Amino acid sequence: MVSNARLGDVDGSLSLPVPRDDRDLDLVATDLLHRWMDVLTVQNGRGSSFLAAELTEHVRELDDWMEESGRGMAITACEADLRRYVDHLADSGGGEPDLHLPLTAMQEFYAYLRNIGFRQDDPASVLILPTAKAACG
Repeated sequence: MVSNARLGDVDGSLSLPVPRDDRDLDLVATDLLHRWMDVLTVQNGRGSSFLAAELTEHVRELDDWMEESGRGMAITACEADLRRYVDHLADSGGGEPDLHLPLTAMQEFYAYLRNIGFRQDDPASVLILPTAKAACG
């Protein structure tokens, strides 16, 4: 069973279930993603719902990668997890233009989690685009 707890949004209005097991944590993660997408849409205007959906999809892809690699979930990721994920994207052929939106999504998502009091840290705050590797020759 999931109980409710006040976490305090910027205006003190956010109430989230407190996870008691992995299934509950999945529900909380899904709820947080939906709330974040709503916040992005409201902050940036209704016309930006496509961008909000795209940013949310990048966080879902991070979440899938975290689970597949046995690292947990996106909502529990640490800085090292995010650095590994960015390296994974870069190694998968993602150049700077391909990495811009995923990095933006992570930075926005973790800032949101911190702002609402779900996390005390922001593991994405130090992420930067990887530089091109110099050719050896």
